[in-house]
Amino acid sequence: TPTNPGTPEPPVPTTPTAPPSTGGGPGGPTTPQTVTFSMPNGLALSPTPITVVATASSGLPVIISSTTPSICTMAGNALTTVAPGICILTAYQGGNGTYMASPVVTQTVTLGKKAQNLTFPAVGDQSVQGNPPTLYASTDSGLPITIWTSTTSVCRVNGTTLTLVGSGTCTLTAEQAGNSVYAAASLSQSFNVSNTNQTINFSNPGNQTMLNTSVILTATSTSGLPVALNSTTPSVCTVSGVTATLLQPGVCTITADQAGNSGYQPAPTVTRSFTISQASQTINITIPPDITFAASTVTISITASSGLPVTTT
Repeated sequence: TPTNPGTPEPPVPTTPTAPPSTGGGPGGPTTPQTVTFSMPNGLALSPTPITVVATASSGLPVIISSTTPSICTMAGNALTTVAPGICILTAYQGGNGTYMASPVVTQTVTLGKKAQNLTFPAVGDQSVQGNPPTLYASTDSGLPITIWTSTTSVCRVNGTTLTLVGSGTCTLTAEQAGNSVYAAASLSQSFNVSNTNQTINFSNPGNQTMLNTSVILTATSTSGLPVALNSTTPSVCTVSGVTATLLQPGVCTITADQAGNSGYQPAPTVTRSFTISQASQTINITIPPDITFAASTVTISITASSGLPVTTT
């Protein structure tokens, strides 16, 4: 009973029968000979024959045979691998009129599956809001390849489509599971994914007068994310949303910020300042025409363009 049911037992080699020797006198050949025969370990299936060398101490040619033709075959000194498994080869020299037939020498070697070479071009560093390339991987076996990622918080893979979802290190693995002939193979690569830079466009509303109680501000970010506006001179002006309220003459300074998110870096702060001044006004005086000294009083009209009361002296 095999000790490991999952491992096939090596077949029992069949000892080849040496051909009868000829010549050498009435008693036949009397000189013994030996065969030297070795095999490298760890052979794998090969598309080309492997040369096997065996020599006899007599110098006569050695015959090498396979007792496991479903795993390996021999033709002369050329070993052809057929399938993974235990390859058993025998070597002997049949002798002649001088040399006796040699003892049969047996060598056993395990043939592994054929190695396959994966090609998985580097993706290179990316930005979250960029356009990642289509993934590509191939193998010289022609077998299908699966690409997957262990960093799903940064990147995700669907077939050959790469999606970037956050900043960090994205690690991709291309795998081929192998089959009855080819061994499994895998190849991994990593690259950095960074947030995309953004900038703020913030228009200066220009100098104002106290005739305007408020002014609408315009600020946008290249990311499309909302911009936060704040006054650094609250005694002169305040800001709520996109509306700046003018409180008194002076210099009003407003900052625009965008804090970023999982895809965008924080934007550099943009600052705008403008002057708030008192409005100018004029006084209009209207005097009736043709005033005579006989008139005891005359009504004169005095108004200010601001509508504020006019003081006369």
